[in-house]
Amino acid sequence: MFSLGKTLGLTANRQAPYSTFSFTGWPLGLNTAIQSFEIAKKELAEAINIKINSGGQLETRPAINKHTSTAITGKAIKFIARCPIGATNYELLVDEDDKLYYINSGTPTQIGSALEDEAYIFPYKGAAVICDGSYLKYIDGVSSIKMAYDDGTGTNGYQFNNSDGADSGSTALGNGTNTRLAYKFTSQAWDAGYTIPPTTATFKLSKTGSPTGNATLYIRKTADGSSIASKTFIDVSTLTTTATEYSISFVAADISSQMSPSIGYYCSLEYSGGDGSNYVKVHYTTVSTSGHSSVYAGSWTDSSVQDPIASLRPGRPPKAKFGVVWKNRPILGGDPDNPGYIWYGNLTYLDWSTANGGGNVGLVDSDSNNFPVGGIEAVFGDLFVFGKQSQPCIAKLTGSSPSDYSLPLLLQQVWSTHKTLKGVVNDLWYTSEDGVGALTGVEIYGDLRTTLISDPVDDRIKDYWNTSNTTAAYYPRDGQYWVVFPSYHRVLVVNSKIAVSYLGAIRYPSTEYELYRADYTTDDYKWTIGSAGTNEYYLQTAAGGDPSISVAPDALTIDNELMTEGTIGSLEDHQWAFGDNNGLGYNSVYIKDDSGDPDTTGVTVRSLIIPTSLASYDGNIYIGASDGFVYKVDTSVYKDIDVLQINPRFKTAYIEMPFVHANIAQVQLFAHSLNGASVDLNIYRDGFSLNPAKTIAFNLPISDSAVLGDMDMDLGDADFSISGSQNPIWERTNLNARTFQIGMDDVIITDKALFVSGVLLKYRKLEF
Repeated sequence: MFSLGKTLGLTANRQAPYSTFSFTGWPLGLNTAIQSFEIAKKELAEAINIKINSGGQLETRPAINKHTSTAITGKAIKFIARCPIGATNYELLVDEDDKLYYINSGTPTQIGSALEDEAYIFPYKGAAVICDGSYLKYIDGVSSIKMAYDDGTGTNGYQFNNSDGADSGSTALGNGTNTRLAYKFTSQAWDAGYTIPPTTATFKLSKTGSPTGNATLYIRKTADGSSIASKTFIDVSTLTTTATEYSISFVAADISSQMSPSIGYYCSLEYSGGDGSNYVKVHYTTVSTSGHSSVYAGSWTDSSVQDPIASLRPGRPPKAKFGVVWKNRPILGGDPDNPGYIWYGNLTYLDWSTANGGGNVGLVDSDSNNFPVGGIEAVFGDLFVFGKQSQPCIAKLTGSSPSDYSLPLLLQQVWSTHKTLKGVVNDLWYTSEDGVGALTGVEIYGDLRTTLISDPVDDRIKDYWNTSNTTAAYYPRDGQYWVVFPSYHRVLVVNSKIAVSYLGAIRYPSTEYELYRADYTTDDYKWTIGSAGTNEYYLQTAAGGDPSISVAPDALTIDNELMTEGTIGSLEDHQWAFGDNNGLGYNSVYIKDDSGDPDTTGVTVRSLIIPTSLASYDGNIYIGASDGFVYKVDTSVYKDIDVLQINPRFKTAYIEMPFVHANIAQVQLFAHSLNGASVDLNIYRDGFSLNPAKTIAFNLPISDSAVLGDMDMDLGDADFSISGSQNPIWERTNLNARTFQIGMDDVIITDKALFVSGVLLKYRKLEF
């Protein structure tokens, strides 16, 4: 609570002298966790569509505009990224059906088939690496999605590997009878519709006599014997009588088609140029059952007790839901089969198992399940791994080489998700149900603390947190950390550049943004009374047609108050619904307003954007939306979608004057905008916060430093004064109050931002 008791004189003089009370900036930002009577004078009870500058000055937020000109019809954008692929930067999108697109001249163009699940994509070495909760994928162009693989020499790098098997004997090849000898295998199971190429094959060989000519390696389908790849394996004349491992590597020209999952193949070494005295010997290991050797002498004959000493790479890649690049390595997390592991690549996304190059490391311990990974982020050469809510922790990767990597516990009781864990210049910011937190450089390398910085808006986080879909992004131009909750109609915006010390703790001021898609009470639309439900109106174009709303609104407000969603035909006052209850042949927005026809009552009905994804690149922030469009912050315009005023507004703390009333005689607004603006300043009193006791309209003058080139505004917005003497920014009020609160709304800006640095009140005490 802020009190004026100390500033009010308590003498018996009924004509007390005038005093002043000032709000000189609000550096502490928004506080919604407690009532407006309890917050500090430098806090705000409401702060919508404004940002806070250093020193607490308020500034109207920048506008948003469409980034794509064509929507993915009816599909929400769930992920956005920009990735350099080859020599071209591509903007990539993933929709709610898990389909991948690139933006082609403003139009999303699909690449390949749907992914397995919601995706996370990051750039790496000229490709876009795709984590979709299943096996790792990538694109190195925009024509198809490819599955990655593990071409490492570790256990996971093979389709099969008996290269270290015991040498139990050999089978003759090219002896006049046997012309093919194969390792018969079934390819590993991976995502349907994807293929991987054979890369490297080995066989252990020797010879009898002096065979000549070439032995060729084929990869054949067991179903029909057709070849998918072939390459000369060896000039058999170079073989010796000592068993030796030989290998080949396939290139693209050797492969006619790639391997599909769960398909039977022969890795077949073929030679027919010898005779009974001159032939190739293919060595094998004796096994008790389930052997993989198969010999062709006019037809295939399988052996259940022999495995050729052979191998074929590659194997399957890891599974992942998210990833980063650290020290030139791809790092993956979110493997559903091994949730406690992070995977690291051997300086490529195609090798995950080569010793001291690729592999995995467990969070805190070596168990793949004990501490599931919630997020990964790199900061200044260090890699931090966050746990999940079930096992909250932070670890920092240690070790000078992959063989030494470990993730010892750094902090407990801290967790996050990959969608909210973001590098913010020198810091690492994260959000969980516990709140917004930041690891600063000092904290990382010195005194580690786990104090959260979001206590003033803790109610927003607790009320709207969603572990799966809460997302965040960093807007570098304004130094802001944006947090989106899928069921909350505003974006929480935390200023990461302004650290304010208050009551022994560090605060980062917050505000909130409402992002506007449409105003349904403009001349472009009309409301028509429906046939069912009293005072239910549906939206049409001004000409009486389909308003072309492809999906249900995310949220609607009426005169800045959030409307709740209801059911057509039984809506309550200030509820809305989406559908067709009148045989229109199209869906529309329905609202109920007991005050009358929205076309004549003067209410404002706005459709809001609740972002379905956020991304930050090129110094800007990009917004995926449920209508299939991508939006972005656009500083070249001053209205959302270039037509909607951004509607900034705020309310201060409620100031209480104990034991006395006061007469508020005058109020002065300290505000300016280069091109002028109009503002309504509201004074609320005696506990009321919805209906002001007095509203004062201020027309802020255009600056004498403005030039013609600055005046890029709509003519209808140009309601400002030419000079300050025409309309001063103070006003007589003559308002008696025991408590009061100041608010600002109905702001019309004209191309340039509005700045508000304070409010000054002139008052004197009264006695009754």
